[in-house]
Amino acid sequence: MIYLLNLEKINITMSKIVEDKILFFSKKIIDNSEKILPFQDHNFYLFSELRILLCEITHCIMFDLNQASFCLTNHLLERVLKLSLIKYELEGLNISDPIFKEKQISAYKKYDDMLLWKTLSSAYENNIIINEEYNMLLKFKDKYRNPFSHANVSKLIPEQQINSSRVGHICNIEESLKCLTDSKPIPIQEVLIDPLTLVQEYQHAFSNREALDYFNNVFEIMINIDERYKVKYNIVMP
Repeated sequence: MIYLLNLEKINITMSKIVEDKILFFSKKIIDNSEKILPFQDHNFYLFSELRILLCEITHCIMFDLNQASFCLTNHLLERVLKLSLIKYELEGLNISDPIFKEKQISAYKKYDDMLLWKTLSSAYENNIIINEEYNMLLKFKDKYRNPFSHANVSKLIPEQQINSSRVGHICNIEESLKCLTDSKPIPIQEVLIDPLTLVQEYQHAFSNREALDYFNNVFEIMINIDERYKVKYNIVMP
């Protein structure tokens, strides 16, 4: 009987949680759908296999899961560069060509373990990206990719704020409750909080400001790479 009562309570709790989530995410869809419209209708040739990853990133943006969007966009950036190098190495071969499998395995061995700085250099040297894109992606490596993919989060705090502090206040909960009961003033201690203590708050705020622009820039570079490949190998999309 106790088990049944607990189960009923759990079901009521879960129903409330699900109801709240439906309302929360429904509002996000209404509020943010326009943000992802520019990414919905583009058909890539070179990156057709990345459509699920792109879809997941746009879902993160739509639901304001901006830290998740950052991490996935970091993965997308590196995957785009490596996949571009691999596809260029195949020189326009497709899966029906007898030597496709052998060439693809060789290309993956050559590029799949490559570090980002080397991948960027190789993409530039092979005319996959132009100078402006190369410089932009180098900047993204330090500004976006390293802080999130390597948890190097101190880089998210502006340099001029590293040695500054915020004023905060702490109190003892039990002592405060006793003071309230006795109608006495609550003893509150003022403390200085350094930025590194609040670094997750900085990361959250940074993500909210930058995630959409970051993804949009990577997406635009993907379009440019895709167009260059189609021109090089005389590919016409239907």
